[in-house]
Amino acid sequence: MQGLPVPDWRGALAAANPSWPRWFLDNREDLGTALHKLRMPVLLIWGDADPISPIAVGERLAARLPNARLHIIPGGQHDLARRQPEQVAPLISAFLAG
Repeated sequence: MQGLPVPDWRGALAAANPSWPRWFLDNREDLGTALHKLRMPVLLIWGDADPISPIAVGERLAARLPNARLHIIPGGQHDLARRQPEQVAPLISAFLAG
């Protein structure tokens, strides 16, 4: 997500989870140029108050994934599925129903 105002969360996550595998935190491979090849339906659910992954990230992914739908949850943070399941669950159910 180069060029977007995204904070680097890896240091804090590594400190909080020292047993996690390093590949999860150290991989910096940019797959952005390959996203257009993914043809499957993609559901993107974003919170408009996410301090880790701002809406601009979801919008960029939606623009690069040819069959993506982006839904923005007002007041949603990075853990919006846990904090706002009543809004997230129906979106997932509808997506899976086709």
